[in-house]
Amino acid sequence: MDARHGIMDGDRPGLDNEGLNTLLQHCKRRKFRAGAIILHDNGPSDALYYILKGQVSVQTRRRLSGQVLVLTFLTAGEFVGELGLFYRCRGGNALVQARTSCEVAEISYQRFRWVSIHRPDILACMTCQMAERLRESNRRLAELVFDGTAARVAKTLLQLSRNIDAIRVQQGTRIRITRRELAQIIGASREQVSRCLSELAAQDIIILQGRHIIIPDGTH
Repeated sequence: MDARHGIMDGDRPGLDNEGLNTLLQHCKRRKFRAGAIILHDNGPSDALYYILKGQVSVQTRRRLSGQVLVLTFLTAGEFVGELGLFYRCRGGNALVQARTSCEVAEISYQRFRWVSIHRPDILACMTCQMAERLRESNRRLAELVFDGTAARVAKTLLQLSRNIDAIRVQQGTRIRITRRELAQIIGASREQVSRCLSELAAQDIIILQGRHIIIPDGTH
């Protein structure tokens, strides 16, 4: 299996066919409809998930205000739910929600530890993905501190256009994202995001098509 990408551009290696087949021998395959909760954030988890099809949104929420921050989008070839493998704490997990219809492979932490002893390359794949997500989190934190809303919107759209689920069309690259999701990614209000998108569209930097945004070829 080729390397897969989440919300941001980077090298997150998926498992090769041999590694995937080995992992699936110890997993239970599960399907989720779009919008379904795969992993809750209010309790400890006892299982790790490997995404086979579809895309998920990893989120953190503030209890009192209900505000949501989207940490990343993950797609086929990526692990999710790995925190509980190393650190078990009630309420310490992120919420994982199916953004599209999904199929995942579920394996208990105990079973995964046994598999990783015999196939350390599977563990190495997961830890490489964790390292890439940490690097990406550091970059986003720096942008949150140093960049304005318009710059964060533009950079996020460019990153999303490089993801595996972006679609090539005649005008450029099309991505599907709502204004609400975009606001949750960059840590701004939906009104601020809508204003920035309108300004970018007026400058012909992007093309707005309902829930789709097209990044024209040549945009940097």
